[in-house]
Amino acid sequence: HQGACEIYYLSGRFPDSSKPIEVALAANDERSTTYAFVGPSRYQSWKKEDIMYVGTTFTNVGDYRHDVPAISSRRLDDLTYAEFSIQQSNINIDVKYRDHFLVNYLYGFNSTEYAYFVLVQKKSHLADEAGYVTRLARICVNDPNYDSYTESQPNSIGVNRIRSEFSGFDRSTTDSILRVTITCMVNGTDYNILRDAKLAQAGQKLSNDMGIKREDYLLVAVFSPSKEITDEPQNRSAICMYSLKDIEEVFNENIHSCFNGTIKDRNLGYISGTINDGKCPVAGSLGNIFSFCHVGLKISGVTPVIAPARFAFGEGVSLTSIAVTNIGPHTLAFVGSNDGWIRKVLLSGREAGEYERLPVDEEGYSILPDTMFAPSNDHLYVLTERKVIKMKVEHCGTFGNCSACLESRDPYCGWCSLEKRCTVRTACQKDTSAARWLSIGTGQQCIDFEMVAPDRVPVGQMSVVRLLIKTLPELPHNAQYRCVFGNATPIDANVTKEGLICTTPPVTERPSIPDGQDHVLVPLSVRSSETNKDFVSRSFAFYDCTRHDTCRKCLVSNWGCHWCIYDNRCAFNTTACRNSANIVQNEASCPRLKQRAGPILLPNKVPKEIRLEIENLPRPQSAHTGFLCTVNIEGAHMVLPARVEANKYIVCEKTLYSYEAATNEYEATVDVNWNRNHYIDTVTVVLYKCEILGSHRDHADCSLCVTRDPKYQCTWCGQQCSYNE
Repeated sequence: HQGACEIYYLSGRFPDSSKPIEVALAANDERSTTYAFVGPSRYQSWKKEDIMYVGTTFTNVGDYRHDVPAISSRRLDDLTYAEFSIQQSNINIDVKYRDHFLVNYLYGFNSTEYAYFVLVQKKSHLADEAGYVTRLARICVNDPNYDSYTESQPNSIGVNRIRSEFSGFDRSTTDSILRVTITCMVNGTDYNILRDAKLAQAGQKLSNDMGIKREDYLLVAVFSPSKEITDEPQNRSAICMYSLKDIEEVFNENIHSCFNGTIKDRNLGYISGTINDGKCPVAGSLGNIFSFCHVGLKISGVTPVIAPARFAFGEGVSLTSIAVTNIGPHTLAFVGSNDGWIRKVLLSGREAGEYERLPVDEEGYSILPDTMFAPSNDHLYVLTERKVIKMKVEHCGTFGNCSACLESRDPYCGWCSLEKRCTVRTACQKDTSAARWLSIGTGQQCIDFEMVAPDRVPVGQMSVVRLLIKTLPELPHNAQYRCVFGNATPIDANVTKEGLICTTPPVTERPSIPDGQDHVLVPLSVRSSETNKDFVSRSFAFYDCTRHDTCRKCLVSNWGCHWCIYDNRCAFNTTACRNSANIVQNEASCPRLKQRAGPILLPNKVPKEIRLEIENLPRPQSAHTGFLCTVNIEGAHMVLPARVEANKYIVCEKTLYSYEAATNEYEATVDVNWNRNHYIDTVTVVLYKCEILGSHRDHADCSLCVTRDPKYQCTWCGQQCSYNE
């Protein structure tokens, strides 16, 4: 039964019976290939029927293999030849060459009036030319004798477009086989070994890229360069695409070259049953030709099919399968590799390129060419050497936000804006406008606030908030947008040209500001009553300027607060100050101590004034009390009156200062206030003891005393170190 087939009968989703056909049809060794597909035939003008086209590598394993043709067409009911009377619907490699001139059939398809096979074979059946090429073979579907067989070679450099039109042919012979070469060039390297190919229709973006009509058919293929002159592929790959329109034009050009005398030989010496001893006809000898499908061809074309390589994959990537589909305006390919991975490649638009790769065979077995999409286009069936895998074509739900969804570059995925989730388009409820389902390649951006004005209000004040929103979707007539401030009751919003307008929530529904803070943030979200989901959000601040008790704290806050000097408080606007003449609106205008070059030194238990220079000195009014200095030493607070000198100095009353610690120095602080509690600034002063500065291990030391820094004014007197003015 080697090479025999079975016919399965389908009554539902699965076969319920089968019938073995005792006809040797397929190749029967592991190095050889068979490719079959169902396509139309019109062998009689009054009859059109579907048949199976089969391409089979010749093998010499077992009996009757010499009876298996290279290419044939078979009836679907019993797999006998579709035509086997005077004419025979098959073609054979000449017996002299078929043992060593082996042809691998990797793909086949039907397009318009032709059946095509894509195959890999030696460059020549003769020994003087080594190496392998990929070729396209073509047969007319109305040629029962396979005399229209033609070969051509695709190439990826450019496209020559030559049209040939003939008419008025007196039909007398029917030989229409033709072959052309197909290659894929990457940076000057010939990727000459086809790994897999699929016929696909160009989507909107790809048709624009290639300058063809939308839904025109393409042959999309993966290639690798061969290892030297063998047919073993290297671990490098590329994707090339060929429009069927260009393929047909190159085939016509090769036929034209043979029939107009440009070339003399048909170059198909390895095919049994040559025409005219393998020579092209004398130019003009056949008169006007209405259809080349009705003349003797059997030509191996010299002009290749040419198209640019679309993508190249670097060293270590050996692609073995391809499946192509369209989703929306995009065309994409899922390509398998010899290490069990699937790579997803966007073939069209500015975002074109690989956008994801996934391991599908954990054991690393090669993915075979039999990869295909489910009819619903939501799953991919993958065949490896050990298993069949059904995998989802997308995992949109794993992208948690709009940016991640669009940055994935997955054409299946889009951001369902009103539901705030990444989905396929059909899962986005009531997708009635472009802004509801945002996807790549449309120029759309994630829905977000361009501006919230204002984005903060005082905690006790009501306000109207304007929301400028990019690409806000339209809602049905009875639906409503609402603004949601944290846990407050949602507030109906008014739609404007730029977005929305809504009021802030009542003061009683706002959260409290925590102790030690001057504000609280809440999420400001926009909700659709249609979906009852918040789909865009940003932080909104409720603040309280009165939480700040000094001028500088007030004015360095984020809320644009103002300092009322005479009220000694921070306010959110100037109208809250009782005296508008003394309102500070920037930190540089706050009353403060001027920075000194060095510290203020105060000897222990020696009466001293503290003289401080003040910038922006406030001018107390008649009802105000004067200035005070509060000196803080070891937890004690000494309040001293102070006077103003030269309208810029505060002089703290002369008094003595002392500390108990047995240290050279002690840092104390002096707070300057006016009108009892109107704080100005704080400065650090240094108290010191000469008796400790001039001693060693609790013993007075003259040399230490007199060599201390002169700033201390310590002197040796009466067997001890003392301060000396």
